[in-house]
Amino acid sequence: MPGMSIFEEGPSATRVASLPLSHLSVQLGHVPAEDLSAGPGRLRHHFRLIAPWLATARDTVARVVPGGKTRISTCFVVDDYHLAPPPPAEVLPMVIDAARASDISIDYIVRSSACAGADGISPVQILLDHIVEEPAVGSNGTRPPVQETGWLSNGRRSPSAALVDPVSLPSAWAPPAQHAPRGHSIFLDVELWNDISGRRVWSDALLASAVQMLRLGLLRYQGQPVHPPHPWDGEFPADWDLLPPVLRVNPTAAPFSAYRTSTVLDSRLTAEAYAVRTILGQVAVNAAVVDPIRHRAVGETLDLPFETVDRIVYVFVG
Repeated sequence: MPGMSIFEEGPSATRVASLPLSHLSVQLGHVPAEDLSAGPGRLRHHFRLIAPWLATARDTVARVVPGGKTRISTCFVVDDYHLAPPPPAEVLPMVIDAARASDISIDYIVRSSACAGADGISPVQILLDHIVEEPAVGSNGTRPPVQETGWLSNGRRSPSAALVDPVSLPSAWAPPAQHAPRGHSIFLDVELWNDISGRRVWSDALLASAVQMLRLGLLRYQGQPVHPPHPWDGEFPADWDLLPPVLRVNPTAAPFSAYRTSTVLDSRLTAEAYAVRTILGQVAVNAAVVDPIRHRAVGETLDLPFETVDRIVYVFVG
């Protein structure tokens, strides 16, 4: 949405802390828990597919950064929210070794469950609380807000059959329509959560949106960065809950957060990426966080898109 900038959660008078920034954060895929259980062979294949794209990203950044002195960090997101993967003591050394086999260094590990909530902070709830739906042309405000329905679209939905006179239904029907389409509409309606047995279960799309915001360094809670990375040097525990939300496993890594992000995904996750863009395009935000980042980009002679959603790119493999 034009003119939006990133928010902080908490009193407006709270001083907002800054973060060190890389030029680019590269996410090395999104591996489901079942693939982590499949053994090192599946992981080695995964990183072989990613390696050429990581090299391309490095070359591209080197060409646009003045002086060619780049700061690029990598991260690996563990899906420990919907299904419990094998213990970190078993999985993480295998992941790191599989990446090294393709000359890839993993700098940070992110737990997706931490985006649902960790250390008393829920990034997805912060996002949800600050979504402002772009009003559809002709809407009358009768639909409940996304915070109640759990659904967010990129346009105008078809009229509900429950609200249409059955006698006039054939003539009253109208197709959905995308906001500002290029020619023809590509309409998307994103489910942000559902409730199962009284428990709210967040969608992959909303969790992935929170990961993007962490990587862009744009989330604050009471002025402080949400889930900053914790250095980790040593053995991994047997329980995922014993790990911090974001681990720095490479002591010489560039900063976790960055001006831009690049995310390499399996082509089966194309719809998820589109959903993330739909969500982030409708998050109402506070200039106190994003304006200093824009000023820093100018100071580094970097071209930084004004809209947050334009700072993220996806690469699909497989």
